[in-house]
Amino acid sequence: MTGRELYADKDGNLYCRKSDFGASPPEEFLARCDPQGKLVGEYIRTLDLAISMAGGMAIRTPHPYVPSNIFCLDSRGVIYFLPNTGSQVSHLDPQGTAIPAFKVDTKDIPISKDEKMEVERIYVGGTSSNAPMNVELRYADYRPYYRKILMDENGRFYLVRTESVLAKGKEATIDIYQAGHERRELRLGGDPLIVHQGYLYFVVNKDDGIGELTGAIMRARVPD
Repeated sequence: MTGRELYADKDGNLYCRKSDFGASPPEEFLARCDPQGKLVGEYIRTLDLAISMAGGMAIRTPHPYVPSNIFCLDSRGVIYFLPNTGSQVSHLDPQGTAIPAFKVDTKDIPISKDEKMEVERIYVGGTSSNAPMNVELRYADYRPYYRKILMDENGRFYLVRTESVLAKGKEATIDIYQAGHERRELRLGGDPLIVHQGYLYFVVNKDDGIGELTGAIMRARVPD
């Protein structure tokens, strides 16, 4: 498991991202595991664009401008899926077929030279090794519009936009959708984690610029 978008349904099944390094080129998929940890389902196979090369080895590069598919799970165990390079939100039927649900509004936002330089400073310059690493980072043509999708008990979707790394993760813009329509835009002073019983929980980080982070988990009332 890679640890991103990890969900459990009411029957104890786990859903998470998983990489298939046996595929050429490497692929990633949404995996379903039973309560004993056995893989019992694979959904939405795509190229694993987060894999980069360093010294001839394939490594996962955790920078924000690699487009990734994003998922969430509702209270009934239905999986919702959004390609981070597209605008169609779909839900998956029991066989893993994508059924269109609603569309979201997106814009093409180019990635600036300053943003690329900051990504390389954080993720390449901060790599500790006895020998220099030549890491070839992958970039999308445009900034992936969304990086996370959350859902509350009332069927509202919270789509977290991919901000510039120059913002240092100090705030987030969230588009709230309900019944297939955008209801409002919300700004938070940190990275959203979950929505639960009318509150958005989010992480507020302070970066001292040399890799040390301090922070806190906060909550904000979701507006009606």
